[in-house]
Amino acid sequence: MLMRLLRSHLRPYRRPLLAVVALQLVSTLAALSLPSLNARIIDDGIATGDTGAIMRIGGVMLGVTVVQIACSIGAVWFGARTAMAFGRDVRGSVFSRVGSFSAQEMARFEIVKKFVDQGGRARLVETSEFSTKQDHGSVSMLGTYSPVPSLEWAVIAQKDQHQAYASVYEMQRYSRLLALMAVLLSVGISSVAARTIAKPLEQLTISSRAIANGDFSQRVHITSRTEIGELASTFNHMTEDLERFDLLAFDPDDELNPIEEDAEEK
Repeated sequence: MLMRLLRSHLRPYRRPLLAVVALQLVSTLAALSLPSLNARIIDDGIATGDTGAIMRIGGVMLGVTVVQIACSIGAVWFGARTAMAFGRDVRGSVFSRVGSFSAQEMARFEIVKKFVDQGGRARLVETSEFSTKQDHGSVSMLGTYSPVPSLEWAVIAQKDQHQAYASVYEMQRYSRLLALMAVLLSVGISSVAARTIAKPLEQLTISSRAIANGDFSQRVHITSRTEIGELASTFNHMTEDLERFDLLAFDPDDELNPIEEDAEEK
């Protein structure tokens, strides 16, 4: 639609637009030639001490500069006139199009009908959803009007609901995405925390079963400073005491171990 608007309203201004392009091209070429002329002054004039060459090339540079300035001014002048004329034509087309609407054509818009039904005496801004018939079928619209009580007029605007609610729909999508990410992050943190707690307990369980089977050499290697770490440390001390007691009770080198001595005393 924008390209069609530009083609239809810029067609009468093809010559000024070509003039703007040509003037800008000349101005750019002039600006690009100045460094080369400056280098020639250094090489052909200053380096050789040729004052005539310096004056001659300097005059050329001055002329190129004047041409550049003139072309820039001309491009701005033609561009400003074309832009103002283009804006004037577009505004005229819009006003002409709006003015061509009849009362029946305007009344077919639901939001306009609501304002007209109140006889132009509406005092509050109203926004509502409605449907309107177009060439390709019914279209859901969102419309609003803001009354001007002193003139019994209203400023009315309407837009396709899908376009009007686009930002809302996008916000809903982002909210769902953020909620999903938060849930996944919570599940991940919970899984890591559960493994952190369950692994030491699993080691304690395995060591307990080994000690129950008579293997007092088992130790729990947990360096945590939490309650589980203290429990593991206490468990290791208990295992060391049991292992020491087992070695004293069943040492084959002793003629009479402490348990047998206690039995004989009794």
